[in-house]
Amino acid sequence: MEKPPARGKALVLLSRTAGAAALVLAAWQFGFRPFGEQALPRHADRGEFLFHAVYSKSVSFAMPLPGMALAWFKFHLGADPLLPFRAAGLLACLAAYAIGARGGGRGRGAFFALAAALAALGPSASDAEQVLYAFSLLVFLLLELVRLERGGFAPAAVSGLAAGFSMLVRSPLFLFPPLAAVLGFFSARGRVPGTGRRAAAALLFLACAYLPVVPWARLNHHLFGRVILFEEARPSSNIITGAKGLVFSIEGDARAFAGLSRDESVYPWAVRTVLADPLNYASAVAKRIAAVFMMFPLLFALAAAGLFFCRSPGNKYAALLAAYFVAVHCLLAVEERYFYPLRYLLALMAAAGAWELAAGRREGGAAPAPAGEARPLAAGLFLALALPSAAVLFKVWEYPRAAGRGLPALAAEAARFPADPWPLRKEGEAYLSFGLTAEGLEKLGRACGAQYPDLCHLSGILASERPAYPPEGLPEWYELSLVKLLRELRLGLYAEARSTLTRLLGHWGTERNAVRGEEDAEHLAAIRNSNLTFWDSDIRAALLYWPPEERAELLSRLGRIGTLTPRLRCLMEFYRGVTGSAGCRDPFQRDLGGAEFDWSGGLREILAALLAGGTAPAEEGALRLLRGAAPSPREALEIFDVPAPGGPGPALKAAAAAYRSGLSSPDGRRAARELYGLDGDNFVHALVWLAAEENSPAARAEVARRLSARPYPLAAAAAAYIARGEKEKALELARAAARGPLPEEGWTRALLAFQGAEKYGEGIAAAARALAAYPRSAPILNGRGMLRVLSGDEAGAREDFRKALEAAPGEFQASMSLGALLERAGEKGEAEALYVSLLAGGGLDPARAGDVRAALERVRR
Repeated sequence: MEKPPARGKALVLLSRTAGAAALVLAAWQFGFRPFGEQALPRHADRGEFLFHAVYSKSVSFAMPLPGMALAWFKFHLGADPLLPFRAAGLLACLAAYAIGARGGGRGRGAFFALAAALAALGPSASDAEQVLYAFSLLVFLLLELVRLERGGFAPAAVSGLAAGFSMLVRSPLFLFPPLAAVLGFFSARGRVPGTGRRAAAALLFLACAYLPVVPWARLNHHLFGRVILFEEARPSSNIITGAKGLVFSIEGDARAFAGLSRDESVYPWAVRTVLADPLNYASAVAKRIAAVFMMFPLLFALAAAGLFFCRSPGNKYAALLAAYFVAVHCLLAVEERYFYPLRYLLALMAAAGAWELAAGRREGGAAPAPAGEARPLAAGLFLALALPSAAVLFKVWEYPRAAGRGLPALAAEAARFPADPWPLRKEGEAYLSFGLTAEGLEKLGRACGAQYPDLCHLSGILASERPAYPPEGLPEWYELSLVKLLRELRLGLYAEARSTLTRLLGHWGTERNAVRGEEDAEHLAAIRNSNLTFWDSDIRAALLYWPPEERAELLSRLGRIGTLTPRLRCLMEFYRGVTGSAGCRDPFQRDLGGAEFDWSGGLREILAALLAGGTAPAEEGALRLLRGAAPSPREALEIFDVPAPGGPGPALKAAAAAYRSGLSSPDGRRAARELYGLDGDNFVHALVWLAAEENSPAARAEVARRLSARPYPLAAAAAAYIARGEKEKALELARAAARGPLPEEGWTRALLAFQGAEKYGEGIAAAARALAAYPRSAPILNGRGMLRVLSGDEAGAREDFRKALEAAPGEFQASMSLGALLERAGEKGEAEALYVSLLAGGGLDPARAGDVRAALERVRR
């Protein structure tokens, strides 16, 4: 039945009014209103690591597209860094228009665009990442409607890719493609002939949906050595608080709240926690769903009405996507900003019903009218999402091959991009982390400018005799105020420092140590009692802006106006040169030292730069082989330096100083000499010093004399050659090392070299000499035991392994070796008791504990 002319004219007028209002609202919202910027510096930072191909595990903390977009616009295009996000907001409204136009022409599209523009409004500033995600989600919805309407391979591939590209922004859609594939398979019945053809289209959709994630998973595997499909650590807080039964996520130290260490996986813990009290978890999920409804009660009501008045396939699919979105987020503790894209889906459902009411009819599930004019728009929107995604994927794919580490990589990028202050800033932060404070602050001062106003304020605070607070609107206000606190302590301004400390603790308690919703208030005390990040993390990071020799006094002065945590007391002892106290045991130090900085990042590259060039020494034999034993990254960590709680340690500091100055300069030679003097038994130290002295006869003679008296570096180099499979070189060095006095660890490495070179008799003879010096050494006894096993003397090997366990009960290698011999001899009961005892002793890292459990399973079969 034809519409009355008056209704038709009114509908046209209403549609035009809606279109004009949508245009004005979208232009105002995304063209002029401010965006939230709290997380943007961190996103841009990760994007720059990817852009410059500088190795950092932090790139995996969030999906790559937002960070790369910020980095491109902020540092390389000279444009407003928020421009791509503002454009994404406008394009989201255009996608809403295209979704509406598909089912009823331009007038319906105008209704949908207005609904999207209204959904974007809110009392708080838009979150840039969520705006970009909302755009990608609406593009996916648009292309899904095309796929479900037309079927076929091309729509399946394009819609699948749109799903995958959305996961480069945020990952919540990761469970939706299988459900969508099944729906597509059944909805195409009647339009696409043949079950096999429909199944092939569904499989193509699935493959394309997950294809964009493959380069990202490859990057994560390169960084972490395991399969990680999406973010590496970002969901940890939501997983922990979700498993604990909180409704909302928290601001605070979620790992401390759960009693987890920094490197312990949250997933097994979460499974155990949920299984221990599934009703608590189920109740929390229900409360989260209710909380989401209370975020947008009017929108949910309008969406429900819209679904009632318009039951078209498109509106039902939008409802399904919205329901999935709520459900998948509510499996974990929620944050309100993550539901920003949900506003659009609800608004479009409401717009569909409003259009039906305005048009004076109701759709009862009829297929939408053909909308050919919307197809070019859909193609354009897909390209707007696909082109930046493809550029990001290119950088992501190249990253494992191209990523350089640490200072050398940053120095190279600073030379390539002199107008980009990011490599300069990161160089400065690297020098600070190595304890080279003056050099680091000089680099940070040069990076100060329009892109990094916080560094200008940092320089002002450090130079001021009466430091002022940084501007309130600065994203780094908290971090800079911590520097202000320490500067006041350095100047002896205790009254001002107390005031600053009180204000900082208040900010930390409300912004960085709080629950997000009133429903979880009963957990607040536990969260605050477990969270010590203000002291153990934030204060420690601020200390880097002062030379290491001043840090103990700064901590002492801080202790006068506040209560230092055990870790800060440990740190103060370290800076004072005090070692071995009860509060600073080795595991405690490693946890403190490795939590914030990758001290070893770039060590291989620093060593390669230090050892490059120079003439080869004339000598043959051990010294020549020693110089050829350039260490791999793992070997360098084992033989070069061990991180300390206050920083990288004096050896890495000296190496970084030598690198910065260059070995050919007087300062570089001095740093190399200091490095050699720190530990002449470390063969890498000796190699660096030889390179600095250009392998002069005097330097070679000094190294040779030291090697004759203390040949430990020869044993360490022999073990390094064995790890590479170069048996002859390893054997020559092991024989030379075994002639002189060696420490216990040196003998252990030499025996390993004899074993790897398959010279078991020589190794057993060397072990006899070693045991004459160290008769109760568990490592040496274990080493001789292994040599005896390989030479066929299992009885002698058993005796050595038992003696090793007498000397060091629970010694892992000896226990596992003896257990293997017992299994081979059929003595499974004794082997089982040995493995059980090893597990019961505790102290095993996850990998070793896994080995013991596997042995237990094997012996119990």
